[in-house]
Amino acid sequence: MDQSIVVHVTEHDDVFFLEGREQAATLLDIGGTPYAVNDRGERVQLEKRDGRIVVIRHETLRAAAEGLG
Repeated sequence: MDQSIVVHVTEHDDVFFLEGREQAATLLDIGGTPYAVNDRGERVQLEKRDGRIVVIRHETLRAAAEGLG
C-alpha cells in the first residue's frame, strides 16, 4: 500500500501534515526517517528531534560528512 506523506514546511521549519500523518507518526515513533513531499513538490526527509518533527537538511548532512573526511 503506497501512501504519500505530504507536508507544508514554514519559513521557521515548522512541519504541518497535509496527508499521511498517521503513516509518518508510526515511522517516526520507531526511529524511522520517512521521506515526504512538500507542497512545492520537493522531496524532503523527516525525523523526530526532542519530540518535534523536523526536516533533515541534506546540505547540513553533506557538510557534516565532508567535515569527517
